[in-house]
Amino acid sequence: MKLKESQKKTDSQILELKESQKKTDEQMRRTDAKLDRVGKQLADMGLVQGGIGALVVKEDVGRYAEKAGLYVMTQTDEGGAALLNRDDFKPKEFL
Repeated sequence: MKLKESQKKTDSQILELKESQKKTDEQMRRTDAKLDRVGKQLADMGLVQGGIGALVVKEDVGRYAEKAGLYVMTQTDEGGAALLNRDDFKPKEFL
């Protein structure tokens, strides 16, 4: 009897994990689409641009990249993408 109860609980947890994974996969697809749109927007602005991107960017790493003229992109709390560069950021042109 305990084995059946344990198996039911395990099956339920597996189903929950599968659902969670589906949600994560969908969020990743939306994030990829947003990153593609941001990249296109930057290209449409005529930026010839270098950049770094990561799910998490430490502030000192981001500022180092920014000083080198690179765009710094990361994930937002909502799962989207955002540029971390300051308002007065001047990108380096890579020709």
